[in-house]
Amino acid sequence: MTFYKRMATCKRLAAGTVAALLMSGAAQAAGPYAGFSVGYQDIDVGFSESSAEFGDVRVDGLGGSGALFRAVVGYDSMNVAAPYLIGVEANIAQGGADAQVDADGLRTTLSAEESYGIAARFGGYVSDEVAAFGLLGYQRTSFEARTGVFSEDRNFDGLRLGAGADFRVAPQLDLRMQYSRTWYNSRTFDGLKVDPEESAFEAGVVYRF
Repeated sequence: MTFYKRMATCKRLAAGTVAALLMSGAAQAAGPYAGFSVGYQDIDVGFSESSAEFGDVRVDGLGGSGALFRAVVGYDSMNVAAPYLIGVEANIAQGGADAQVDADGLRTTLSAEESYGIAARFGGYVSDEVAAFGLLGYQRTSFEARTGVFSEDRNFDGLRLGAGADFRVAPQLDLRMQYSRTWYNSRTFDGLKVDPEESAFEAGVVYRF
């Protein structure tokens, strides 16, 4: 066997070994799963209001933070684009972040409440124990606006993007770390226009069936 043939054979063996490792990691983690996470939620809110005296007034960069709890169910597949991960995940969450603004002598507090959504997961298994992934999905969150003794709820729809990793800690149990950012549409509360965005840092566990 010539030197060049040996090099070509080694390259094929190396490529086959990498593909086999990726396939074995994907095979172990494919299928349905459920999990939960806790984390830190940060909301960044833009408020704007129109008045006859001052015209359009806008305040950006107001926000607050709080705890976030999320439960997920999903399904991962390696059959669509093996050895890479393609999956879908639904979630339901409860937020705890508040943002405040003072307008016309009154304080309005915007609170993130219950939330739900669906997202596509895509990525790859870098080893038998670690999978890296991205998120792209839709999220709907209820925000409550309180001014004095009055309160009002609105649902905001948003685009959610994120990234994270699953770490195998037991045959059917993963530790998950992830970050996501959601950009919501604008809604109006009694003349006050609200434009929220949300960041979430989470850690949790996933059980694979």
